[in-house]
Amino acid sequence: MKDKFKKELEKFKARRKDGHERSIDAAFAEFDLRNPQVYKWLVQQSFALKRKGHNKFGMKMLWEVLRWDRMVNVATTGADDFALNNNFSSRYARKIMGKEPRLRGFFDTRELRS
Repeated sequence: MKDKFKKELEKFKARRKDGHERSIDAAFAEFDLRNPQVYKWLVQQSFALKRKGHNKFGMKMLWEVLRWDRMVNVATTGADDFALNNNFSSRYARKIMGKEPRLRGFFDTRELRS
């Protein structure tokens, strides 16, 4: 499992051929691989909202709640500490709706620009 993870991670560490930084998608993929707990938390909270009768919800609000929750309730130390990049919230909305059939259409999304 570690070897597979390392191979996937190496793909996303590289710079683009023109020398510029990685794309948001590549940075998101790396972050998602390193922090599966973020996806899990977002899905759990999305289903909790759905059970409360919400058929639509804003990912940005969940993103900020996750930020707050980590600041207040999670003692982060070194390896488990990470920053939540605002660019990733829309990627998580798309990933969740793509992987969780009961959450399809739960988040509004716009066309990606980058």
